[in-house]
Amino acid sequence: MYGAVLKLREAPPGRAKFSPPITPSIMATLRNKPFMRILPAWVLDVTTTAMVTTMLPFYVEYVVAPRSAAECDRKCCAVLGKCYSDAMCSTEFWMAMGWVSLMTAYILSKPLWLAAAKVLGKRKAWLGFNLLTAVTHCLFVFATEGDTARAVVLAFVNGLPMGGDFLTQSIVADITDYDEFRTGLRNEGRFTIFQIFIPKLVGIPSQILPLALLSAWGFVSPCPNGDPYHPQPRHTKRFIQVVFFVIPTICSFASYLIKRGFPITEAMGELIREGCTKHAQNLPAYDPLRGTVHILPWYLTEPGILESAVWKLDVFTLKQLELFQADAERCSFAGRVSVEQSILWRFRRLLGLGVVLLLTTLVSLSLGWIAHPTTSWVPSCSVVFCVMSFVAAAFHHSRLVTARELLEAPDTWDTVTSILDDVVRCRKGTLPTPDGGNPLEPTLNDGGGF
Repeated sequence: MYGAVLKLREAPPGRAKFSPPITPSIMATLRNKPFMRILPAWVLDVTTTAMVTTMLPFYVEYVVAPRSAAECDRKCCAVLGKCYSDAMCSTEFWMAMGWVSLMTAYILSKPLWLAAAKVLGKRKAWLGFNLLTAVTHCLFVFATEGDTARAVVLAFVNGLPMGGDFLTQSIVADITDYDEFRTGLRNEGRFTIFQIFIPKLVGIPSQILPLALLSAWGFVSPCPNGDPYHPQPRHTKRFIQVVFFVIPTICSFASYLIKRGFPITEAMGELIREGCTKHAQNLPAYDPLRGTVHILPWYLTEPGILESAVWKLDVFTLKQLELFQADAERCSFAGRVSVEQSILWRFRRLLGLGVVLLLTTLVSLSLGWIAHPTTSWVPSCSVVFCVMSFVAAAFHHSRLVTARELLEAPDTWDTVTSILDDVVRCRKGTLPTPDGGNPLEPTLNDGGGF
């Protein structure tokens, strides 16, 4: 590691002199089709992880129920001739055993997944990792009350597919490569942050909702300062099982089906990387996802000249840019007014929703609903969605400021219109290429299914 720090050098800076503001970065990320194709799957993955980790203590305590094992019953174990100590009959002991078993399988399976990626290919190994995750998780249906050894074995089995989690990062690398191919800029950090941040927004309610609904489902709280174990009604145990492995299994299978549609195969990835090399030399390159020839527009090959104007246009959708084009052709304001009004409507709607949720949170807390089992979910959920609404409103307010600037500042509008047509053609993938710049369309025959 020290040798790498001393010897390796940073890559040369990209074409952009400055990093774009947060709003254009978000919009540019959301326009990346491979990223948007796989984002719902990542949301489902985070939902699965959040539900499992939230309900794990309840599942071990009340469904596996180590205390109900025959070895923990003094009368039964005397007959069996095998008795567990008090420590081995505790939930903490078997949770620790399950974690050790899971992490052991996780570590041991990493070399196996690496070998699978080399033999089967990165994409097929990645899809196999996701499919096996869904299959192994549903095996928890076979865990029975008091059978702690089987629960530990199932934890080990569930750790086997986890060793392939590094394959996801290679998929993110393909997404980053394609973004560089389309824009000429390398933005690993942006996609890594979005890969983590956006699903986390869904992960928060995925943790809060099960706990809030558990109380409404008849969960019997343990006595304060007493034994944490308390027998639960049958329907409460069923709820714990549904949240722990039924819903996560469904989410995992849905995630796998979405990932099957990821458009970049390994052959396409090679063409994309070759295209990035050609674009660095200002040459056209074949876009395997669109089936067209792509060349970087002039405003991306000359850094610093119109970066601010490009960033302003980046906050708008393609349909909104087409309305701007109509304004430029007719010397009118109608398109800009329409765009400003549509963004303003979204901003007001999200802001109003946030205010309503904030009032709901305050009223429910003042009424003491947080302490009542059947209503505790109301303030818990409303505060989470309140924050999400305000964040979305702030994002659209930033877009609204830019829309009003184009409407009220003639100099800014003149600068933007100088590159507007090229930006629209770039979004559509219809930029003209120089003569002789149409390479032969390659044949992609590597499959990519699983």
